[in-house]
Parts: sequence; structure tokens; C-alpha cells
Amino acid sequence: MYVMFCDETNLDPSQRARFFIYGGLIVSATAIGSLTDAIEGIRHDHGFQPDDSLKFQSSSRPGHVSQTAWNAAKGAVIAAARSHDARFTACLVLHNIARRQRDHLIDWQLNSVLSTFGQEFLGLHDDVGLVIMDRLGRQQEYPLMREKFGNAR
Repeated sequence: MYVMFCDETNLDPSQRARFFIYGGLIVSATAIGSLTDAIEGIRHDHGFQPDDSLKFQSSSRPGHVSQTAWNAAKGAVIAAARSHDARFTACLVLHNIARRQRDHLIDWQLNSVLSTFGQEFLGLHDDVGLVIMDRLGRQQEYPLMREKFGNAR
């Protein structure tokens, strides 16, 4: 069994965020515990407190973690993911292209990531999977998941 953890970034366009990105990290269920332990060790070794965020967005760096430690931690997380045979899939769309379809920005990109995971990755590995996704806000995830996986009535 594989698990795909999904999340988005750059939801709102800006000079620094020209692309909306929706991605999924795919990990074998048997590797999740070991990868989690590795990331906890990385957090500890680089000075993160238990409640500190370790995201790849630079603006989320805790003030007491130096830029050098921050960069090293992110590199170590990538190395740990690779050593646990994690895979990453993402869908990117230029905000200028998507500006007239903002209502579908998340669901269309999520659909692409889900298709890659379900039809391609799991099909190639002849296995089953589980998707864990971040909340979308305003309870949008419920109708979206009902549309993707439920019986239409």
C-alpha cells in the first residue's frame, strides 16, 4: 500500500508566486514510520522546536533557526525522502492562465495529481493507495471528494 500526502502552495498570485502548485508526496506505507523518525531527527538536529513549521516556503522559517540551518534541514529532508524511496508528483499552472478559472484552481490540479497516483503510479506498482490531503477551506473538500469518489445522485 502507498500513501500520497497532498498540499498546495502559492494559492494567491504575486510577483514571487507566478505559479499555483498542487503536489503529492507518495510513500510506501511501510516506510512512513521510518521517514517520520528521520524527519523528527532532522528537526532536532537543526534547532526546530516541537511546534515549529518545517515547510519549504522560506517565509515560514522560525526566527530562531538560521538560514544556513534552514537550508540544511530542507536538504536533509529531501535526502531522507529519497532514501525512503518517496516519489513526488505535482501539477503547476501559471496564475495568468488560470485567472479566469479561479473557482476550479484547486480541484483541476488535484484531479491531475489524483489521476497520476491512481491510474499511473498504483497501476504500475499493482497496488492500492490512500490519499491524505490538506483541508481546502470553507469545507470545499467534502463536495469535491463526493464528486471524485462518491455515487452521484
